[in-house]
Amino acid sequence: MMLYRSFYASPLGTFVLVADEKGLCELYFNDQSNNVLKMTAEVKEEENDVIRLTKKWLDFYFTGDIPGFLPSLHFKGTAFQQKVWHQLLTVPYGTTTSYREIAKQIDLEQKKKTSPRAVGMAISKNPILLIVPCHRVIEKNGKIGGYAAGVERKIQLLAWEKHNVFKNKEEPLKIL
Repeated sequence: MMLYRSFYASPLGTFVLVADEKGLCELYFNDQSNNVLKMTAEVKEEENDVIRLTKKWLDFYFTGDIPGFLPSLHFKGTAFQQKVWHQLLTVPYGTTTSYREIAKQIDLEQKKKTSPRAVGMAISKNPILLIVPCHRVIEKNGKIGGYAAGVERKIQLLAWEKHNVFKNKEEPLKIL
C-alpha cells in the first residue's frame, strides 16, 4: 500500500504526517527520536486527501478552535493498543484523565482487569500524536508523566487547550 508523507509547521515544531488511502497512519514531531511505525512501503513525498484534511484539522487546533471533525485514522497496532487509542479519542479537549481511568473504561468493555501500566505502554506507542490525545493522560496523583514528544511539549499542549477551551463550546466530532 502506498504511503504519503508531508510536513506541517506548528508553533511547537514541525509535524510529520504519514497517511495511506484509508487514513492517517502517523503524526509525530520531526525531532522525535521514537517515531512509532517503521515504514516498509513506498513513501511518496506528497499530500493525499487525508493529509490535506489533517492539515485543516491542525490549522483549526493551532488557531485556538476545537476542530469539529477528525480525519480518517488508520491505526496500525495490536488489538489492545487500538482499544486504548480509541479510548483516548473520548477524552474531551481541555481536560485530562489518568492511566487508571482509561484502564477502567477498557475494563467495562472487555469485562476483565486492565493494568494502568499496560495502558501506559499502549499510549507510549500512539502513532498519531495530538489528534489521538495521549497528551491529556496524566498520572492519578496529578503528575504530568511522560510524552513521546517531550514533557515540555505536553505541558504546552495542555496549557494551550485549557486557555482555548473557554472560547469554544465542544461539539461532537465528525469522522470524515
